Amino acid sequence: MGNFVDLTGKRFGKLLAIKPAGKNKQGCYLWECKCDCGNTTTPQGRSLTSGNTTSCGCVKRSVLPLSTTTHGMANSKVYGVFHGMHNRCSNPKHKDYHSYGARGISVCERWAKPGGFSNFLADMGLPPEGMTIERKNTDGNYNPENCKWATPTEQANNKRTNRLITWNNQTRTLTGWAKLLSKPASWLWKRIDKYPLAEAMKPFDTVPPIE
Repeated sequence: MGNFVDLTGKRFGKLLAIKPAGKNKQGCYLWECKCDCGNTTTPQGRSLTSGNTTSCGCVKRSVLPLSTTTHGMANSKVYGVFHGMHNRCSNPKHKDYHSYGARGISVCERWAKPGGFSNFLADMGLPPEGMTIERKNTDGNYNPENCKWATPTEQANNKRTNRLITWNNQTRTLTGWAKLLSKPASWLWKRIDKYPLAEAMKPFDTVPPIE
């Protein structure tokens, strides 16, 4: 059963926890959640916090049929990109889920609903040789406005670690700021994700700049 943990306003993949919804027959706390697709669902709180539930089921319904689709492109590069995009955002067991679905990154409804691959292909076209999908805003979702085909060099230049942060009249990359305290960039990512910028950057107030 466990103790009550307030999840109000917290995001779990495509789900936003709205309010407690009582308990089930086993005494586990339930939460009313709003899915990005518009549906409402009431999963167990521990299922949300463990990462086992990250949508109302809409992602599973749209992704599972992909293996049996009749578009004839199941072995193509573009289909592999499409399937990988969904997995990073919806499968907690994927090696990169922590950087995508766990951060609230999701796939837009147009690409997630049944027939989404056809829409994805119509919006993006076939990837040019040597390119793969990239989000222009690395904190944004996968959608036609935020995605493009990019070279490995372009993707490297758009990493979250290259994000510029201005603090105390100095502008550095996220990695550069983290180095001032001999911390990994992931440490600062987490602070910025969790706190307002002023709070996240407080440790740097007492550290002299290293030029």
